[in-house]
Amino acid sequence: MAQWYLDGRPVETLSIEDRGFQYADGLFETIAWRQGAFRLLPLHMKRLDEGCRRLGIRTPEIVGIPDQLYDMTTALRHKDALVKLIVTRGPGKRGYRAPAESNPTTLIGVFEHKPRPEDDYRHGINTRICATTYSMQPHLAGIKTLQRLDQVLAQSEWDDSAIAEGFMLDP
Repeated sequence: MAQWYLDGRPVETLSIEDRGFQYADGLFETIAWRQGAFRLLPLHMKRLDEGCRRLGIRTPEIVGIPDQLYDMTTALRHKDALVKLIVTRGPGKRGYRAPAESNPTTLIGVFEHKPRPEDDYRHGINTRICATTYSMQPHLAGIKTLQRLDQVLAQSEWDDSAIAEGFMLDP
């Protein structure tokens, strides 16, 4: 079970008018929390900042986010956790055109870390090649947008618990 925070406050709901929900108009980062520290946090923050810039989303107060992440993760007393940071353009009117002025939404979810079995590291895992190919949009290359339908479709291709992961190829 995850605990979610909206702009720093615990939350269980999101506005249906949020463009992240309506159009996948946003970005995310998934950050590992291990032994009381974030892994590669500066790189995650840099990619988030770059993604906001490229999508024209007003960048949230990036400087304060690591403090919020640390406070939330330690408050839940997770020794190891995964933290999902989502930034959307925020609520907007109907239609694809992004509003000239927006109020970005920042969501932070803290999840208990469930490590892979040690045996996977020793002996490897079973994988497969997915029939679903990865869509290529050069403007979005290198950033983690909320639009992940390619991955959802690829993951839906098998229901065999012996297969741990699928590889997606480009067209």
